Amino acid sequence: MKLNRRSAGNPNPLKHKLHCSELPHHAVGPTEGRTPPPLGGLVSTGHKVLTRPPPNLPTERRCVREHIERGAQHRTAGVTICGPEIQNAASRFAESLGIKNFEASEGWVARFKGRHNIVKRKIVGEKLSADESSVEPFKRKLREYIVANNIYSYQIYNADETGLYWRSLPEKTLAMRSEGCVPGRKVCKDRLSAMMCANADGTDRITCAIVGKSKKPRALQHCMDRLPVKYYDSKNAWFTQEIFLSWFHDVFCREVGACQIKKLKIRPSEVRALLLLDNAPAHPRINTLTSHDGKITCMALPPNTTSLIQPMDQGVICATKRLYTKKMLNEVLVVLPLPEDIELGVDNRAKKTLQNLKNNTIKEAIYNWAKVWSELKESTLKNSWKKLLTSTVKNDEEMDFEGFTDEIHGMFRNAGENLERQDVVDWLEQDANDPGYGVMSEDEILQSVTGEVDKEDEEGSEEPTPMTTKYSTLMTYVDRLINFSSNCAHPEVGNMYPYLRRTKELIIQLASEHRSIKIVGNG
Repeated sequence: MKLNRRSAGNPNPLKHKLHCSELPHHAVGPTEGRTPPPLGGLVSTGHKVLTRPPPNLPTERRCVREHIERGAQHRTAGVTICGPEIQNAASRFAESLGIKNFEASEGWVARFKGRHNIVKRKIVGEKLSADESSVEPFKRKLREYIVANNIYSYQIYNADETGLYWRSLPEKTLAMRSEGCVPGRKVCKDRLSAMMCANADGTDRITCAIVGKSKKPRALQHCMDRLPVKYYDSKNAWFTQEIFLSWFHDVFCREVGACQIKKLKIRPSEVRALLLLDNAPAHPRINTLTSHDGKITCMALPPNTTSLIQPMDQGVICATKRLYTKKMLNEVLVVLPLPEDIELGVDNRAKKTLQNLKNNTIKEAIYNWAKVWSELKESTLKNSWKKLLTSTVKNDEEMDFEGFTDEIHGMFRNAGENLERQDVVDWLEQDANDPGYGVMSEDEILQSVTGEVDKEDEEGSEEPTPMTTKYSTLMTYVDRLINFSSNCAHPEVGNMYPYLRRTKELIIQLASEHRSIKIVGNG
């Protein structure tokens, strides 16, 4: 992507604009581009669309309203809602809420539709596969909007969600086969949802949003306010409209403004940004996603074009997952046999690997994810926009992930795992189609409206049993690390010396107050 520096007289020499030769001839506003999706014969025509029902509505009406909003967002997934379904849903919600003498009559439905500006609309057939015919018209509209509104490449962002199996190993590994021999909970496909967001020139990446099941996981209870990500919770660890709206205002708008004012030295009056989004069910209506001052807006990508032009789907998500996987394997795979195993002539690497995996907590997952996101090459972010902001992309510019696969396969082989390369490929692809969101069930809608949370969901299931470690043991470990740091020639290891000394002082201080300390997993 060609970039031009702004001419002299511009108070900010760092600003740069998309090259004029890449810009089209038609415009689209930030609230255009996403037609309100039909609701299976029903669609809202009001100009103001709420992401949540007004809190003073009767509970059963709020549930039905939420049911319809979800249906609207799921239209592109083939989910439809018709008039009788509204009646049936209202009756089911009323029964679940214990509301007696409630009847979802035709009159009730008519009044409900009138209150919420719902009218009939004919559904036009819509293919759910990639729609190449929509790409070029949208690219022309987007580029014309960029020119018309004086938007620069660093002011254009894209965000996208994905699911992540943060703690798993291929089923054919010796570690997983030995699972029944190792005490502790069974290792399942523990998952989180993550969202990445970055701008078009790769210079600004927004703090990742992570969604887990537990409101306050045990492993995070002492560090919730200083995590390197923004953590949210939902029943299925999915992104929801409420979570996205909170992220948009509390994280995205705040960080975009801070970057442009503090880093790029732009006057506050000139701060602006455009966020491109797909039409995922977890995204509120586009016309509700505007900053309080109106300077940061959103634009919807055409339906069914994510795989074709959405930047985060052009290698960014895949590269981040691969880098995360490498970092996770580095922490859990036992490559070198322990001295005592060598003396006994046994190989317990698989069992020790599995134990490491079980001791791995959501805390390690979050810090590893944030680390690889911060280290992702700027060129990877910048190149991901080429299909959207340029007219042609050469074949040799497509990202190749073969190197990632071969390296990860080699890591397993070094740990004594006799896996075929295809086994690794299948394992790496296990969460490739997990979008990080899903269709809410009626029980989940009830919980969303009433605020009730299952105790099991609140406690979470992904955390190991806390271990108790004596302070004397900690002192032994930290003394070894201090000795290692003071005698290591590696500069980064040497730089840890004062921090390790400070850690020792804190352990001594704590030991004078308590006799032991509980530590969760490896964190």
